[in-house]
Amino acid sequence: MRVKQFDPTVLALTCGLIGMAIAAGWYAGAQRLYASTLTIAIQGEQQQPSRDPLGVATRAFSDQRLLALVQRLQPYDAHHHFSDVDAVQRFRHEMAVRFTPATGPARTERYVGAGEPFVLQEQGNLQLSFVHADPRTANAAVGMLATLVIDENFREAMAAGRTRFWVAGPPKHDRTGLSFLLVVGLGLGGGWCAAIVVAVMRRRVAH
Repeated sequence: MRVKQFDPTVLALTCGLIGMAIAAGWYAGAQRLYASTLTIAIQGEQQQPSRDPLGVATRAFSDQRLLALVQRLQPYDAHHHFSDVDAVQRFRHEMAVRFTPATGPARTERYVGAGEPFVLQEQGNLQLSFVHADPRTANAAVGMLATLVIDENFREAMAAGRTRFWVAGPPKHDRTGLSFLLVVGLGLGGGWCAAIVVAVMRRRVAH
């Protein structure tokens, strides 16, 4: 059986372009998510925190408080019809908390208030993040989470000694997920793989 000759270069280019077009189309239709991150700087009377910062955050993020945030922010479409429990669980899934202890010589700051002056040392940073399709919602959510943590620390610090939690700067948000170049590159690679398979099959038919 005679099989029409084909140009491997043309086959590779055609399959590569098709793969890139499919990948680009998928990327254009995919939902874009934004991760907003806010850093809380922590200072205390000693370099090591007297209380676990992650524990403070855990106590701050009770189901009742998170439900109040969900009801205030309305981050989910109304047609989803989440129950209160499901809404809180999804909210927890989209948030993250990480503590980074201070390294090296601790920096200190001297405070003068109504009472005796005191010195606090840098203990580390608590990073809060929230992921959402709307960057404004992500920023608002992470700001509210930071308020919960700072308020919880203030309540606990009244009985546990001086510890200062303060927001180190405005929220920063970045788009999450695969980059456009990576997606298109994967599409190109998939197209070339398809070209190899087609070339091998045609050679087998030719012989």
